[in-house]
Amino acid sequence: MKRAGKWLGLLSLIVVVLTACGGPGSPDINQVNTSVALTVAAAQAMVTPLPVQPTAEGLPSPTNTAQPLPTITPIPLNTPIPPTLTATIDTCYRADWVQDVTVPDGSVFTPNTKFTKTWRIQNIGSCSWTTSYAIVFDGGYASGAPPVTFLTASVPPGGTADLSVEITTPASEGEYSWEFKLRSDSGRIFGFGTGYRYPITAEIKVKNAPVVVDDDEETLIYDLASAYCTASWKSIFGPLSCPGGTGDSSGFVVRDDNPKLQDGDKYNGSALFTHPAWTDDGVIRGDFPAIQVHDDYRFRAILGCGQGGGACDVRFALSYKAGSDPWVELGSWIVKYADDPRELDLDLSFLDGKNVQFGLVVAAHGTSAQDWAHWVSPRVVIVD
Repeated sequence: MKRAGKWLGLLSLIVVVLTACGGPGSPDINQVNTSVALTVAAAQAMVTPLPVQPTAEGLPSPTNTAQPLPTITPIPLNTPIPPTLTATIDTCYRADWVQDVTVPDGSVFTPNTKFTKTWRIQNIGSCSWTTSYAIVFDGGYASGAPPVTFLTASVPPGGTADLSVEITTPASEGEYSWEFKLRSDSGRIFGFGTGYRYPITAEIKVKNAPVVVDDDEETLIYDLASAYCTASWKSIFGPLSCPGGTGDSSGFVVRDDNPKLQDGDKYNGSALFTHPAWTDDGVIRGDFPAIQVHDDYRFRAILGCGQGGGACDVRFALSYKAGSDPWVELGSWIVKYADDPRELDLDLSFLDGKNVQFGLVVAAHGTSAQDWAHWVSPRVVIVD
C-alpha cells in the first residue's frame, strides 16, 4: 500500500506541472483527465496485491470428533499367588530288610545243589502286600533262580514276613550272587534302602574241593556246617531263626568254628552248636534240602559237648528222607560230658540214586541245662 501512495503522489505532481506550463491556452481538461486515468491505471498495474487474510468467520469450524479412550485394565491390589506344586511322595511301595533268616552271605555249597534263601522283610509302606505281590529276579547270576515267586500270605503296613526263594547252585565252582526286588499287583517294582531301589541278595560259594581229615583224603560233596541255614530248624516251640541267639529259651543253632569239646581238645573245622529247647526233654531239629546220593557217598561228623557244659547229656540222631518216603532214623548216639567225643563214619551207598534230605536231631535227657551239643564238621564226602 505504501508503494501505491508513492505513485499517486508522483502523478499528482505531474498534473500540476502540466497545468502550470500550459501556455497561453488552457489545457484540454479531457486530455488531462485521460492522462491521469492512464497514469493511475498503470500505477495500479504495478502494485502487487497482498493476499487477503481470511477472517475468523471464513475459517471452517473445527470438528470435535470424540476419540475412544484407551481401555485400562485395573491392577488388582491383592493378586493371588498360584500355589506351589509339590511333588507327590509315594508312600505305598516301601520295604525294609530286617535280616537273613537262612543262608548267610558266603555260605558254601556243592555244585547243582538246591537251597532256600529266606529274608525277613518289613512292610514300611502304606499299602498292604497281597498274594498278588511277588519277589522278582532283578540281576546277578542269570540262572538257578525263578523269575517270579509270589507271596504266600498278605503283609499289612508295618507287618513283617519271611520271604523265600528256591535257588539251584551252578555246576562250576566259584562265587555267585542273585538279586531280587518286590513287584506290586500293578507291576510296580520297588526295593529296599535309600529310595527303595536296592535289591536283597543271595551270595554263596560253590566248592567241590578235597579236604584232609585224619590222614584220609576226602572229596567234599555237601558241607552241612556251611549250609546250616538252608535247613529248616524247629523245636517244640515252633520254627527257629537261623542263625539263632544263644540266649533263646526256645532252642538255637549257631556256627562255632574250631570249637573246644569236653575232652579239652580244639577241633579244626566248623561245628553246629545246637541247644534243645530249655525244658525237660527238649528237642531241636534241622532238616536240610535234598541232594542226590551216589554209592560212594559217606556221612562223617564228630559229636560232642562244648567245653564247660558239665551237665551235658544228649541224644544225637541222624535221619533221612528219600523222595516222598517218610522220615527214617539212620542212627542215634548218646553223648555225655564225661564221655569222649564220638566220631561218625556212615556208609550211604544204600541210598544210591535217590534224592535225600538229611535231618540232624538233638534231644535232652531230662533237663536241658548246659546241653551244648556240637556237630563238628558234619558233611557228605567221597573217601579216596
